[in-house]
Amino acid sequence: MKKLVLTALVAAAVMTACSKDDEPVSTVECNSCTYNEQKAEICDNGDGTYTYTYAGIEDTITQEEIENTGFGGPKGYIEFLCDVGGF
Repeated sequence: MKKLVLTALVAAAVMTACSKDDEPVSTVECNSCTYNEQKAEICDNGDGTYTYTYAGIEDTITQEEIENTGFGGPKGYIEFLCDVGGF
């Protein structure tokens, strides 16, 4: 009887350990807009930098640089770039 209970506990532990719930959740936050029928996007890299892309061109900007623009963060920054076409 003890072996049966032990086997059941081991099986339950193995099934729990392999659960898809253990996969990391993506925390990347992106903001986007459209300019000249192309998507422009800025994504938080989680390390104080942001990557923005437009028409196959990719560049990186720091949080400090975004704050110094006065556009209220990454969303305001990317929307401004779409409004003025500043890519």
